[in-house]
Amino acid sequence: ESVTVLKGASAAALWGTKALGGVIVITTKGGQYNNKLSVTYKTSYSLDQINRRYPLQTVFGQGDNGVFNQRSRDSWGDKIAERPGGADEFDTSGPFYVDQEGNTYYPILNKNSQELFNEKNFDLIFQNGHFWENNLSVTGGNANSTIFASLSDFNQQGIVRKNSDYRRTTARVNATHRLSD
Repeated sequence: ESVTVLKGASAAALWGTKALGGVIVITTKGGQYNNKLSVTYKTSYSLDQINRRYPLQTVFGQGDNGVFNQRSRDSWGDKIAERPGGADEFDTSGPFYVDQEGNTYYPILNKNSQELFNEKNFDLIFQNGHFWENNLSVTGGNANSTIFASLSDFNQQGIVRKNSDYRRTTARVNATHRLSD
């Protein structure tokens, strides 16, 4: 609701000598005296999409200087069209990777396949994301008391499948009561 900066003696009078350098006072929302009960509801929705997809080259395979190299991150290996075709040769005697579905992947020794990038692989990882945010607040008061209560829910489904969801629910109550006049 408001942010105030207090410096010097006024800060020290409220918070002691350690506050002589200054303090920042943040006043949050609260109920108001002699105010009828008010209910507010707010909702927001957002759609998230991948902004840009870069075209993938389809001439060279993984590697360097025209030679396939499975450890290289470069895409200037052997020419895909010049591969013999057929199944790739794998090293099943060394390290391997097992995914969540139980599929086992081994390092490739010789890349024979002429298969290009499979567009379905992109869609298996990325999706359109979205989020909903809902807020409900109640405020009010009488001559001696005030109340402010809020409940908020934020639910996000990110653009990366199975790994970028986020949910947060927050509840807050701020109440005051004058014990005497």
